[in-house]
Amino acid sequence: MLLRFAESVQLGSERAREGSEETSVLLQTEYCPSKPLLKALWNYITDQEAPSWKGYFYAMLLFLLACFQTLFEQRYMYVCLALGVKLKTAITGLVYHKILVLSAAAKKTTTTGEIVNLVSVDVQKLTDLMVYFNGTWLAPVRIIICFVFLWQLFIKICGKETTVQ
Repeated sequence: MLLRFAESVQLGSERAREGSEETSVLLQTEYCPSKPLLKALWNYITDQEAPSWKGYFYAMLLFLLACFQTLFEQRYMYVCLALGVKLKTAITGLVYHKILVLSAAAKKTTTTGEIVNLVSVDVQKLTDLMVYFNGTWLAPVRIIICFVFLWQLFIKICGKETTVQ
């Protein structure tokens, strides 16, 4: 059984080295020129005689790209939180200003608890909105993009299978 597995792995690597259709469909190298790292990594994996320093180089490059992604996301979160704090400060000031200019009759209709709730809870909700607002419109866009990529992959795979028959 172990021998069959080794033969299938060797057969798979030989087919991958020959540039099988499945590999080119999955990598989509002709449609996506911005992914040379993925193609280079795949070529390293399939080439059994490649020097080991290339593997370490690709692994380090992937690690650095993940670090840059984290840094950019943290910068985004910092900017959103800073904007949220500025918004919270401005709205709290507006609420207190409104309280100061209220007439005595209007002050009797609102309780202290309502004012504190307005300042603490409702303003905090607006602050949280600043951080998570982009998620409301980005999530459907990401889902649509994923479906488009899956559809392109599906069409390409089905197109190759229908021409073979």
